[in-house]
Amino acid sequence: ALDTLACHMKTIQEPENKGLEGVERLTLDLESDNCEVIEFLNDLPPFLQPLVEHCRTCDDLKSTENKLRKSYLLKFVLQSLGSPVAYLHQHPEKGQSGEVLYPRSFQPSSRLVQFVPKLTSDMFGDIISIPGGVN
Repeated sequence: ALDTLACHMKTIQEPENKGLEGVERLTLDLESDNCEVIEFLNDLPPFLQPLVEHCRTCDDLKSTENKLRKSYLLKFVLQSLGSPVAYLHQHPEKGQSGEVLYPRSFQPSSRLVQFVPKLTSDMFGDIISIPGGVN
């Protein structure tokens, strides 16, 4: 299932840079291509949450199977932070009345980042040892 989703992520087109600045960039969340990517991104954390929790609470935390499972999940999370997340606006903006406005992709992206320390305490060492490398 992760390979299928990773393949789908690789086919996501990089959005066009429209030269928008500040709060105007938040309007990019409304474009049809970005809406589809954000909907996909919104579905990732609820899909991954039980898998990550299982890795943290299974009976044999140090088993080879669990280490491999964590490695594959870490690889997938890091790939998703590259594409599609890297192409989406993540910086919060200030509205006219001073309130902080977050892009639609901010919340699911934040949740993906929170999975990393749950899966590893040595990110760089684990990235090097991921089966198949980081593509």
